[in-house]
This record gives sequence, C-alpha cells and structure tokens, in this order.
Amino acid sequence: MVSFTASEKPRMDKAHEKAQEHLRTSQKRQKDCYDCRVASEEITVRDHMYLYVPVIKNGKKLHSPWQGLHVVVKKIGDMTFQVEEVGNHRKRKVVNFNRLKLCGEPPSANQYPVPLSAYWSLLQFTSAETASSPLVHIG
Repeated sequence: MVSFTASEKPRMDKAHEKAQEHLRTSQKRQKDCYDCRVASEEITVRDHMYLYVPVIKNGKKLHSPWQGLHVVVKKIGDMTFQVEEVGNHRKRKVVNFNRLKLCGEPPSANQYPVPLSAYWSLLQFTSAETASSPLVHIG
C-alpha cells in the first residue's frame, strides 16, 4: 500500500498544480470582465437611472426587475449612491452601483403618454362610419 501512494504522489501534485493554474487563469478573466464593466459606466449626480429590484420568492409572476425612473442625488463612496424616485423626493435609497442602470436621455414632459380620459374628450362622432369604429386615430 505504501508503494502505491508513493508512486501516485507525483501525479497528484502535477494534477494539483494544473488545477491551480486553471483557477488563476479563470479568476483573471473574470476580474478583467468585471473591471471592464465597472469602468465603462461613469455615474454622476443628477443622472437618470433604473433601479434593480429582484423578484421576491412569492412575488408577482410578471414582475419587472428594473423599477421606474430614479435620479442620483449624492455620491456617497466609489460604488455607493443615494437615489430618489422622480416625483417623490421622500423615497431616497442608498444603493450599490450594481443595482443601477443608466436610463439615457431624461424624459421631457411631452414624452409622457396622454391619459385615455383625454382621448375620450377629443372624440367627436360626426358620421356613422366613425361612430361604428371604437378606435379613432387622433393625430
């Protein structure tokens, strides 16, 4: 039994070294990918962002993980930011940059959709063919 372990020891050491080499290579590749993603997004104060809110275990089936429009209020650290919901200044949260995604251009007031009640007030049924159609394009 002793001769078997003595003969297998060099093979086991070689396999261990090979596994360590593969781990180092994999860790370096993962770190490079992570650093590339971190360096690509520069978050500044007053940027419009989406906030990642993961699905809870017994939550809604069609839950969207990226929640509404938030504005960066303050940069607390290198990776930590204080954000608030647009239109609700009382809901402020401190979040890590991993939970933020840049929204792009902030929406202007004329980009919001018109409520359906406004369309109904604009509808005028003047002829029989428009009266029979429930949807009328106003444009």
